[in-house]
Amino acid sequence: MSDEIKKPYRAIRTRTAGRGIADKVREIIQPTADELGYYLWNVEYVKEGADFVLRVTIDRFDTEEGITIDDCEAMSRAIDPILDEHDPIPDQYLLEVSSPGIERELTRDDHFELCVGEKVEVRLFAPVDGSRVWVGILGERDAEGNIPVIYAAISDPEGAGLTGMEKASAGTVTLQGKDISKASIQGRSATGMSHIPEDRHKHG
Repeated sequence: MSDEIKKPYRAIRTRTAGRGIADKVREIIQPTADELGYYLWNVEYVKEGADFVLRVTIDRFDTEEGITIDDCEAMSRAIDPILDEHDPIPDQYLLEVSSPGIERELTRDDHFELCVGEKVEVRLFAPVDGSRVWVGILGERDAEGNIPVIYAAISDPEGAGLTGMEKASAGTVTLQGKDISKASIQGRSATGMSHIPEDRHKHG
């Protein structure tokens, strides 16, 4: 990746008001993502410094290459007229289209379903079994919607003592979704899994 490419693909836009902007935008652009063959990983509407940012994150599972710069540009161009038509946002904002990155954050139920078998780090609001951070293999949700994380034993040959998330024996911890403050993929190194930065473009 070129050193000159620093930021995700962005376009400055001015739009009219609406509530629940991220959810509304997701509903509006979901058919376009499906048509182009992209999985709509996330839609966020946030303020960063003086700017409002509409962040659209896409992925694809039909190629080892994953998301490319061309994919991000194609998605941006495709949803541009749709956002013009529906006017879901009241402020001037930056439209950013990018890939999820290697340590992608799991924020939706379907993220947890898609990433079963992946190594994850899960951070909790309060300790469970003595720890607020768990690292292990993500299991399938049970009938009650609980999320199992299967962790491995860590040896301590020097007798230095295990701390924090480290465990002397292997096992499974069962977590409830409401207790999770953040969950993300760890150590994913497959081709096409890196975050794709893009140039910023001005529109309107």
